[in-house]
Amino acid sequence: MVHTVIGEAESEYQAVRDFIVRKTGLFFQENKREDLQAVLQDRLGVLRRFTGLGAYLAFLEREEDGGRELRGLVSRLTVGETYFFRNRGQFDALRDQILPEIIKRRRGKNQCLRIWSAGCSTGEEPYSLAILVRELLADIDDWKIHLLATDINEDALAAARDGIYRNWSFREVEEHYRRHYFTPEGEVSRIRPEVQSMVTFRYLNLADDHYPTVSTGTEALDLILCRNVMIYFPPELCKEITRRFFDCLEGQGSLLVGHSEHSDLIDPGFSRSFHDRAIVYQKIGPNRVWEKAIAIRFRGSGSPPPEILTHEIPGARPAGLQRPPGTEETVLFERGVLLVGQMRPLEAIVEFKRVLTVNPCNERALYSVAMLLANTGNTAEATEFAERLVHSNPLHLEATYLLAILARETGGCARELVLLKKTVYLNPDFVLGHFQIGLHYLKSGDVQLAQRPLLNALRILNERAAGDPIDGVEGMTVGRLRQTVLAMIPGGLSGEES
Repeated sequence: MVHTVIGEAESEYQAVRDFIVRKTGLFFQENKREDLQAVLQDRLGVLRRFTGLGAYLAFLEREEDGGRELRGLVSRLTVGETYFFRNRGQFDALRDQILPEIIKRRRGKNQCLRIWSAGCSTGEEPYSLAILVRELLADIDDWKIHLLATDINEDALAAARDGIYRNWSFREVEEHYRRHYFTPEGEVSRIRPEVQSMVTFRYLNLADDHYPTVSTGTEALDLILCRNVMIYFPPELCKEITRRFFDCLEGQGSLLVGHSEHSDLIDPGFSRSFHDRAIVYQKIGPNRVWEKAIAIRFRGSGSPPPEILTHEIPGARPAGLQRPPGTEETVLFERGVLLVGQMRPLEAIVEFKRVLTVNPCNERALYSVAMLLANTGNTAEATEFAERLVHSNPLHLEATYLLAILARETGGCARELVLLKKTVYLNPDFVLGHFQIGLHYLKSGDVQLAQRPLLNALRILNERAAGDPIDGVEGMTVGRLRQTVLAMIPGGLSGEES
């Protein structure tokens, strides 16, 4: 017989609560105890396979099995209210001051806007931002728009991707916006394709995932909105999240939080200013802590197909031949590695470039410079060094993958797909290549073409242990990526595939 939560030992309830806090950041004070107990009791009743909370917790801790359950649990615990242009004071500030200032800085050589809606719920906030951007940019076709929207509630993300809204979501929307950017469909309205295509929706856990990273598009941002999200988090986590937001932003980048989120929770590196009815936190100065967003080398990249091994690589060093220790080239490289370990990326770049003055073909130095430049937001120069490496060694998997991610960030969708296909040719078991190809097709609306690469990714992941790391993405494990892929496969799995 299934035990109810009320009858569970207090220690077991606290253990489950602490696990949820640790994995998601969601903090449940005593006045929220009954809400959490009700959700847990409901889950035990639905699953009908656990004798109590202790067994349920053990299931959650097995990531391969518990990952989907935890995400479903989170969806029950994070049902937030949102609507278009919520908090008009902030959106007025965005329209009249914040976005125009960013556009003025970006206009000219680098016409790119990079915005993140963190905790986007069912999509009203990022779509409101997209509408404002379209209103402000008469020459929008000449700009690269990166508008990322993330949440930990997968039901909300699915609704956001659908882009269908009832009247309640429009309760503070002028008729002008509704008429120009939505299509009525009976009792609901659908966001128009030109607005919908501007936003990329992704799962991201602010408490447990790594950012800033190139691979998630959370680096070199102009603006972050994280409103009415941190009210669920303990103060220490709020400070840590906003410290990482600081590192995600370009110089002079701005952060907006909810009115109920006190300034004491914001990292002290931000300056505070008032724009009419809105408080804006602006980044002043460089990043103080650098996070290794993508590993300097992947572990276990795998071997290329046999037919590729017959190709000669100009200037290639015979396998197993190591440079002698103590040479200028080796000493300089070791200094660069030391600086990476000390999280001093700009100085490390200088050292690796000095290596390349001694030996322009040093692959490890070329790749290290490319990765460090990418992680610090210099996509143009990162692309240059990665291309130099691929030119000298066409079989370099990591550099090819990096070029694909950089192509996406700079709007080169066709080039991104070509490079991603090359990664899975170089190594048919390169799971990130298959996964990113599936993402590419989903974003372009080609659901049929997305099916095969996502199933390929799932096949590879099923052959590995859930706790194994995913090479190339800090903090990602096989179990977590597997659950992400399962949630994305169009139409779900057939009996044979599952």
